[in-house]
Amino acid sequence: YIAKNGTKTIADNAFDPFHVRYEAIVLPESLCRIGDYNFQKSNYLRLLHIPENVKYIGKYSFNNCVNLKAVILPENISKIGDYAFGDCKAISIGAYEGTYAETFVKSQKYDLIKMFKSSSEFDYSVQENGTAIINSYNGTESKLVLPSKIDGYKVTAIDDCAFENNQNIEFVVMPDNILSVGDFAFYD
Repeated sequence: YIAKNGTKTIADNAFDPFHVRYEAIVLPESLCRIGDYNFQKSNYLRLLHIPENVKYIGKYSFNNCVNLKAVILPENISKIGDYAFGDCKAISIGAYEGTYAETFVKSQKYDLIKMFKSSSEFDYSVQENGTAIINSYNGTESKLVLPSKIDGYKVTAIDDCAFENNQNIEFVVMPDNILSVGDFAFYD
């Protein structure tokens, strides 16, 4: 499912849960609200990125998406309805520290993926075009969501050997703006 650019709201019950078979859901940056009872039972869905402008995810929205493994929540989300991710087995949810999203993830006892706002966990360099390249990772997290920006610079590349020999890392979610991944970037 791909929502049209400019869409601000997905209304309650917009999708029939008995006919939804989405493998991917692409939500536009313009989206602000996902209503109740929408994408439940999307059994083929594995990864979900909620855009930055979304403030509300309705109850039962992604309930019983049994193969959903990772969800990335925006920093400024302010309400997630009951059972929004209920019955999603082995789900990990990305949230920024100190946010409503982090509180939600911990209260529901989901596996938390720490998300980064600053460069403290990463060494990076700024390229001539004003974008950042991640040179190395200094943290200890096993599940990573790479930042789309570091200190205001858009991250577009991962350098050669940036995560090499980091045996803690189980999985990495990269933002859409990553255009280049260097040689041996994730080599063990």
